[in-house]
Amino acid sequence: MANGTGLTVGILWRGRTGEALPERAGNRLRAIFDEFEARGARTEPILFREEDANRLREEMARLDAVLTWVDPIVDGRDRDVLDGILRDLAAVGVYVSAHPDVILKMGTKDVLVRTKDMEWGSDTHRVDSPAALERDLPGRLRDGSRVLKQHRGSSGNGIWSVAMVQDGATATDMVVEVRHALRGSRAERTTLSEFVSRCTAYFEAFFVARPVAIDDAFEFLPVRLRIVPPAGVRVLF
Repeated sequence: MANGTGLTVGILWRGRTGEALPERAGNRLRAIFDEFEARGARTEPILFREEDANRLREEMARLDAVLTWVDPIVDGRDRDVLDGILRDLAAVGVYVSAHPDVILKMGTKDVLVRTKDMEWGSDTHRVDSPAALERDLPGRLRDGSRVLKQHRGSSGNGIWSVAMVQDGATATDMVVEVRHALRGSRAERTTLSEFVSRCTAYFEAFFVARPVAIDDAFEFLPVRLRIVPPAGVRVLF
């Protein structure tokens, strides 16, 4: 935004019940507020809570733009309510970043399936139901450990490593060692059938329009990719 004079930009993040707006000096998004204001725009901090959805929808409809910093799942809550509000705002002319439909196209684990035949790809499968997971996973586990990822998530939520410990004729008989990628999680042993039951929530509770999971071959790749823009180019995510 080269010149934001006269525009009002809402900067939104998830809040908790009873939480007050933090002072600007202690806000982790302070630099974003400062940058917009340096270009002449007005800014408004917005704490999003589902309980305040109707009020926030009315308030944000008066803004020129809304920028959101909300993870797909936090404390068991997804973005369904927020995404509905953002779609409504976009429909009446408020600039929304990022639009929920854009996130669904480019910010999900489906890209791992679409690019599996490229040089960096691996043996990756889309799983459309718990029944399909229980049917297909035993054979894949016999070939090696797997990583399961829910369609959307963050901070390791819904990402599991799964390894076969003891083979079995059925998922009920097969013993597996699983570990959640959430910080502080520990490996545990259970039957494959019980683990699949545990994963049912990933197909039902969140993002029911796209109820899938991704099954990926487990490979340790000690590489981190970093996108570095050319000198003088500024990138806004």
